[in-house]
Amino acid sequence: MNAYPRGKGLYLWQIKQLQSLIGKSNSLSRASGNPLFRWTSQAVAEMHQDLEHIAMAAVGLGLDFVALKVANDVGRYNLRRSNFPRRWIDDIVPQFVELLQSAGIEVWGWQYVYGVNPLGEADRANERIETLGLDGWIVNAEVEYKDKPGQAVQYMGRLREGVGSSLGIGISTYRYPSYHPSFPFEEFIRFCDFWQPQVYWQAAHNPVEQLQRSVRELLEIADKPIIPAGSAYTEHGWTATNAEIDAFQEEVQNMGLHGYLYWEWAAAHRIGAIATIAAQPGAKVIDPDPPPDPEEPGDVFDVDKVLAHFDAGRQELEAALRLIEEGIVKATELQD
Repeated sequence: MNAYPRGKGLYLWQIKQLQSLIGKSNSLSRASGNPLFRWTSQAVAEMHQDLEHIAMAAVGLGLDFVALKVANDVGRYNLRRSNFPRRWIDDIVPQFVELLQSAGIEVWGWQYVYGVNPLGEADRANERIETLGLDGWIVNAEVEYKDKPGQAVQYMGRLREGVGSSLGIGISTYRYPSYHPSFPFEEFIRFCDFWQPQVYWQAAHNPVEQLQRSVRELLEIADKPIIPAGSAYTEHGWTATNAEIDAFQEEVQNMGLHGYLYWEWAAAHRIGAIATIAAQPGAKVIDPDPPPDPEEPGDVFDVDKVLAHFDAGRQELEAALRLIEEGIVKATELQD
């Protein structure tokens, strides 16, 4: 498993929002907004077809990974609502994860955490990682974890204890530590493999400068890989432009970072940024695999043969010394 996501990715917050934009049935949104909606066999089949369509769309975008929200606080996320009987069904995410992974796209689950019940949050994270077979985990901690260094250690300790050292874990949070001195950056990153700063240049138009500053400040805390998230959304009258999105990606590549992603997949559709993201390079360009080790020359130094040779010589020397000690031969007779 990779210690961090490589190449190009997108955050996915609510599958139902993306389904309403690029799917055919819009069943998930209708089920949540209409108390009379019934999940007929046809509706379930249409939902599954939409998940397949979304997975193929990820392939078409050239994504290397998708950061999918699978937990919130101590609960599961992206469930299907059933009104008859009234309950939540967890059959969307498992199938979607399988579809993406079958298409060669990694799925990094993410969870928004609050610090009220850090051990419960970690237990839920461990459960989702194991049952879904995720490729890695991203912890999304923000204002709720300020002034909670002890809770951060509790959460991260339990999480790391559950998944071991082989699974990659990143911390998604503020881009500038200097702006948020009460946030426990050190406590989180101590257990993480990579930074995932939210380099959202909202209300501004300088993604390059913001990315450079974010990288500089984070590396002062811990020298770990940085996989930044850029803006692909609109809010409060501000919208990330396609030129800014390209500038962000180009600077990622110029700085030699291993990967990047955007918030957020459905939002990128709404602002017309999908074509721009699709044209941007993935892992094969910005973080190619290291070249294979050079082949060994044909005449290889065989340690076992060398040791055997010296062992045989030692045995001959010992036999000769015994002959000399017993007076059977003289030392001068053994010179040859």
